[in-house]
Amino acid sequence: MNAPDALPDDVAKRRWLWQGPDYGRLLPAMARLPERLGYNLSGLRGRLNCRWGRDWAELSVGQRYIGERTAAAYGALFPGTAPQAIADWVTERYQTVSAEELEGQRIARGTLDVFAAGQPDLSGRMARLDGLGAGGLVVLQAHFNNPLVGCMGLARATGRRVWVTISAVTDHPQVHPAVSMHFKRKYAQAQASLNGGGFQETESPVGLRRLYRALKAGDLVVVMADLPAAPGQEGVCVPWLGQHRVMAAGAVRLARQTGCAMAAMVVTCPANGAWQCSLSEPLLPQPDVPDGTDAAVGAAYETLGAAIRGNPGRWWAAHLLQDAPRCDGSGGDTKGHGP
Repeated sequence: MNAPDALPDDVAKRRWLWQGPDYGRLLPAMARLPERLGYNLSGLRGRLNCRWGRDWAELSVGQRYIGERTAAAYGALFPGTAPQAIADWVTERYQTVSAEELEGQRIARGTLDVFAAGQPDLSGRMARLDGLGAGGLVVLQAHFNNPLVGCMGLARATGRRVWVTISAVTDHPQVHPAVSMHFKRKYAQAQASLNGGGFQETESPVGLRRLYRALKAGDLVVVMADLPAAPGQEGVCVPWLGQHRVMAAGAVRLARQTGCAMAAMVVTCPANGAWQCSLSEPLLPQPDVPDGTDAAVGAAYETLGAAIRGNPGRWWAAHLLQDAPRCDGSGGDTKGHGP
């Protein structure tokens, strides 16, 4: 196999090629180990990935950037924090991704039993949703711990169809085929746990129409809400981590255009084999109110932001914060900007 010609130099091409044995052999082997040993090796792998700038997104473009941008984001969110603390959070960010990838391999093998020690009681939240009489629920998530585990657990706890929005970026020609296959395998196995729901690429107009129909039928749709609006694309000005920022419009637009409620879901790390999943109270967006002042929108983003502030190293999309420009919060949609 040859590395993409678009990579800047031979060093970048050699680094790209290493993903083959990493994702094709090492991770699958780790997933077959006893759980404790697998996680210990995952932590070491994450530490090395941090040191060498080996996130698959970095390797796909041949440039180290995530560590530096993550540190800058933490510094902006927590001014005055000691440099060593920020460095530790950056390392933890890579370790969190490494653990998520190990868990992805275990999902693909069918050996990750989410919420093995009991599942969350979401009956009260679902009763609240039914009482609103608004159809389905738009569930906001962040790239925090393992979002896919939360989606599978949400389906198990509620018995409802769960649809999960995903991006086609992992099929880009510069992404190593072993990485693309890693995503395909875990999604294929996880789909069986979504009660007849599934995964839907957000770039597809056909897919968006499917999500609208699902919400109107009373299904749950999970959207990653911590992404900035793509350059030149419409976004929403929402309260995010202490500022109003321009974020991707998907979650808010789905709720507003279908008249459905919104809530936020947070998944915390396993302790003694037990995952924890929490869902905020479903709230209806208010008509004719700017997104930046809507109580339902604000409550959902605040739930996610509070989890991140409480454990910043577990948030592995921090490097995207600088791509979400500030806005005044009093208007509606705006445009995303480049870095």
